[in-house]
Amino acid sequence: MGIIVTEIAVGWYTLAFIHLAGHACFRLLQFLSAPNVLHDLHGLEDAIGDHTTGGADARVGIAGFDRGRRQLFLIALERGFLDTILDRFVVEPFMRLARVLTRLDQWLCDALLPARLPAAVDGNDQDE
Repeated sequence: MGIIVTEIAVGWYTLAFIHLAGHACFRLLQFLSAPNVLHDLHGLEDAIGDHTTGGADARVGIAGFDRGRRQLFLIALERGFLDTILDRFVVEPFMRLARVLTRLDQWLCDALLPARLPAAVDGNDQDE
């Protein structure tokens, strides 16, 4: 990123933009292909017998660990269910209070302010 900053400092904005876009595409490609690379790496390690963590046979005895991993994944995926908690304990009470205050405001306006009659339209008024 230092080269991009230098390109901007020199005034080569177009080159810096192209460089930044290329850098972003390259990093995106790395990010999206990382699972495939890891899968291939584990396949190669299994093929040559150099896989230090053990294969699928070593993980059979820890089925409870897989269930815990799934639960942790679900919690992480749902951001700890923070949206649900905020909706239930912040948004819903606020909306209920807003509805009550709206009804109170309407009742007070109806009770204290006289009803306005619509203004009569006189057909004789003409613009000059």
